[in-house]
Amino acid sequence: MIILGRAEVRELLTSLDVIALQRAAFLALEQHPELLAPRVLLDGGAGSMVFSYLAKASTGGPVVAKIGSVHRPVDGRSVDAYLMVMDPVTGDCLALLDGEEITAARTPAATLAAVEALGLRPAVVAILGAGVQGSGHARWFDARFPGCEIRLWSPSPARARNAVEALRADGVRASAPQSRRATLEGAEVIVTATTSGVPVLDAGDVAAGVLIAGVGSFAPDRREIGSDLLGRARAVVVDDIATAARQSGPLVADGGKLTAGRTFSLGAVLAGAELPAPDADRDLTLFLSVGLGIQDAAIAVPLVELAVRSGAHQIDL
Repeated sequence: MIILGRAEVRELLTSLDVIALQRAAFLALEQHPELLAPRVLLDGGAGSMVFSYLAKASTGGPVVAKIGSVHRPVDGRSVDAYLMVMDPVTGDCLALLDGEEITAARTPAATLAAVEALGLRPAVVAILGAGVQGSGHARWFDARFPGCEIRLWSPSPARARNAVEALRADGVRASAPQSRRATLEGAEVIVTATTSGVPVLDAGDVAAGVLIAGVGSFAPDRREIGSDLLGRARAVVVDDIATAARQSGPLVADGGKLTAGRTFSLGAVLAGAELPAPDADRDLTLFLSVGLGIQDAAIAVPLVELAVRSGAHQIDL
């Protein structure tokens, strides 16, 4: 068995094409829904939410289990997660991995897969949220679209400034406008990367033709995006329709209604599904992601294979 900590996972991730792996995962799920077990959420108390995922990246591949918690900040962390990779035939535990580095990579990679599947190459990206996912999305957009203007906003101006300073130190072109409205002005893609229980966007602040990528509403009680914006959507793209109907906060708050002809899985979009054209009433596109186990499995399996080839130390459990 291999054990990979956070630093080791981070180093190995640089050798993988994570966006391509995410595309492959969503396409595989579209063809083989049996690869994904139902996602489990549990109230952990004290404002925390515990989650558990179980999936395979391919029909003959290992099983990957993930357990983690979104919680109040502890030593600067608000999310912790761990992955186990298991041979489903022999029952052998092949690896234990830090899961948060994988989550921090696969979430923006999936957003970029959606952006590219929708034919966008944004010049301006607005990100609401300056935590791990907000900053992570900034880094991934900057790497994928060199020269793209990236703006971060947070209810805490100091947090946004600190995040931007760290990004600039790494060469990312980012700024922290003083207001949310200024952050959104002219943006072609808006990323909401908070865990807010109330909408963080007003419909009047969002221009026609924009793609909104909501990645923070991972549970029914998290609702970054309100019904006013859902009503303006020509299409709602989700990571998995069944999971989103039960656990995407904006959709649950809207009664769990997934309108036929306007709701698409990301796998279907990647496979070439045609979205409705925008009109005067429905002039936005939404991508709502709660996060899926198959996204983790798609990275964990090649990561472990890479670690084995690299001579990683193995132990008997």
